Amino acid sequence: CMFRLYAALLLFLSLTATHTVNIHAQGAEPEYQIIECSCQWLWSPESTDLEEWQILYDPRGITVSPLGDIVVADTRNTRVVRFSPEAELVEIIGRSGAGPGEFYEPVEVCFEPDSDILWVADCQNRRISRFQVSTDQSTLIDTFPCQQLMPLSNVVIRDQTSYFISPLRSENRISLFDSDGNIVRSYGNLFEPDRPQQPKALFNYGYIAVSHSNEIIFTGKFKPIFEKWSEEGELLYQCEFPFPEIDTSRRRDSHLPANSLHVFAEHVAYHYPNNRLYVMVRRNIYEVSLDTFKIERFFHINDLDSFPDSFAVQSSPDGIRFYLLNFRPGGVMVVSPSG
Repeated sequence: CMFRLYAALLLFLSLTATHTVNIHAQGAEPEYQIIECSCQWLWSPESTDLEEWQILYDPRGITVSPLGDIVVADTRNTRVVRFSPEAELVEIIGRSGAGPGEFYEPVEVCFEPDSDILWVADCQNRRISRFQVSTDQSTLIDTFPCQQLMPLSNVVIRDQTSYFISPLRSENRISLFDSDGNIVRSYGNLFEPDRPQQPKALFNYGYIAVSHSNEIIFTGKFKPIFEKWSEEGELLYQCEFPFPEIDTSRRRDSHLPANSLHVFAEHVAYHYPNNRLYVMVRRNIYEVSLDTFKIERFFHINDLDSFPDSFAVQSSPDGIRFYLLNFRPGGVMVVSPSG
């Protein structure tokens, strides 16, 4: 009886192992393409002759417009800055305040898929503003109330009138909101510190993306997992991502309790044109297929001497390009394949 139980357990483990994404075994060749990349600042944030718009103060969010411009949520300067890949100013959007088109703490910027409509999440004003972006000027369209918006929220657009917010420290679920700020649907179980988590539950705090087919993708920040949810709220897939070796020189983990997990995913970016998820782990970037959750390419970033807080992805003649946003000192780095 014990033998049969043991055999059944081995069979179960062999079947469930197919849901785990492995980079490669010790000493084995990786199954994905490794791409060496170079990294350089668009402008040095420590330069003494910067223009006023180049002085970014604790910026939090970055995206790339359909026109190819870079858009940054310059959080503590209470504005959004838009500039070209050649570091030439295009426009400054907004100013400090609570009026239409004004910000107190813009933390995230993103575009509607295949659109020039820019969303700006302002956590102090507890709202989301939508702008029509043209060649050299942006125009305010409307605003959505969002009382649940927090400084570390990850906001993802579902369509023109609804959006998702990532799990916060006090919860363990993704929430879908309408344009009036009401919760339409939630994904995952509520976080209850005194009770063990259910098997099919989100790990509190992480990043989200929405695929071409409106599936919701969750990436854990402190736990190396991926989850795929249907639009109706069904958990479709769950798998583990191999946890990288701990970098003991990383001081941004020092505020965490001694028994907590270290940071896994520093940030993620979804690239709509190729339906791929890009995950930054230990200052390198993995390209992950949303169909199989397997790593397809590993972008090894050379000469990166800081810890970026977020990044954006752009198609380029070289195939792909990343723009890394540094929190302190505030600045933008461009990463592209070497050679």
